[in-house]
Amino acid sequence: MSNKNYEIICVDDDLDVLGTTEDCIKTLGHHVKSFSKVDDAISYIEENSFKIAMILSDLRMDHVNGFEFKKKLDERFLSDIPFVIFTGYWTEEMSQEAMGLGISAFLEKPVTKEVLGEQIEKYAHDRIELLNEEREMVEGFLEESSPMLDEIEGLILELEEADDKNHPLAVYFRLLHTIKGTASCVGLTQLGEYTHKYEDFIGELRTDKIPVNTESINVLLSGLDDLKQFFTEVNEQGSDKNLKWEDRVAKYDSTAIAGASASVAPTQSDDELQLNQEVPKAQAAAPAETAKSANKEEDKMTVSMNILNEFM
Repeated sequence: MSNKNYEIICVDDDLDVLGTTEDCIKTLGHHVKSFSKVDDAISYIEENSFKIAMILSDLRMDHVNGFEFKKKLDERFLSDIPFVIFTGYWTEEMSQEAMGLGISAFLEKPVTKEVLGEQIEKYAHDRIELLNEEREMVEGFLEESSPMLDEIEGLILELEEADDKNHPLAVYFRLLHTIKGTASCVGLTQLGEYTHKYEDFIGELRTDKIPVNTESINVLLSGLDDLKQFFTEVNEQGSDKNLKWEDRVAKYDSTAIAGASASVAPTQSDDELQLNQEVPKAQAAAPAETAKSANKEEDKMTVSMNILNEFM
C-alpha cells in the first residue's frame, strides 16, 4: 500500500492522548495531521480530502462527540473517507448508531500500535487505492491536455494576423471544449467550470458578439495564463479542490469588452480641434450673412424702382 502522498487525520481534545496517537501513527510509516478541535479538522478535511486516507476520532470530547463529527462531515459530502472512533467502551445501541452513520469501527482505548496498524491497513487500503487511481487519471489528463495549451498559444498569434478568423476560432473553441469535458470526466470539476467560462467567451467571438481586437486578444492571453497556472497547481496537488478561479472570470464579460472597444476614439491635435471649432462657427454664421446680403440686394432693387418711377 502506497501511503507516500496521503494523510491520516487524528482528532482528540486530550492533548496527551493526541500526541501519543500521533507518534504511534508516524512509527507505522504514515503521515498524520492532528487536531484538538473538530471545526479546525473539518476545515482542513474539506480543502484536502483528495489526500486523506482515514480519520481517527475520540468519541467523547468537550464540545462535540465523534458521532456529531461524522454527521458534519456527511453534510459536507465527505462520507467516503473511512472514519474510526476511539472509545473506552461502547454498547449495542452505540454500535447500531455507528452503522447507520457509516462509521467503520470502534477501537478500544488505549489502542496499541499493533491494533492501530491493523485498522489502518484494513480501512485505509481501499481508500488509498482509489486515490491512486484518481491521481493516475489526473496525470493522464495533464499529459494529454498540456500540448493543447501550446496549440492555443499559436492560435492567439494567428488571430492577431489572420484576415479570416473563423477557422482559428473554431479550432480554439474545440480545444477548450475538449479540455473542459475531459477535466470533468476525471473529477476536475473546478477546472472544468473555469474552462467553460473561457469557452463561452470564444463562442461570443465566433458569433461576432465581441470583436476580435486588442482588448479581446488580451483576454485570450490572460485566460491561457490562467489555464497554465491551474494545470501546474493540479499537477502539484493531484486535485483541483483548491483552485481559486471565481475571481478570474470577470474579464469574460462581453459587455465590458464591447464598452472598452466603443470608448476607443481617434484623438485630435490642437490645430485640428481649433479648425473644427472654426468650421461650425462659419457654418452657423453663413445663414446670417446670406440673409444680410439678400437684404442689401432688396434695398438696391427698391431704390432703382423709385428712380425709374420718377423718371417715367
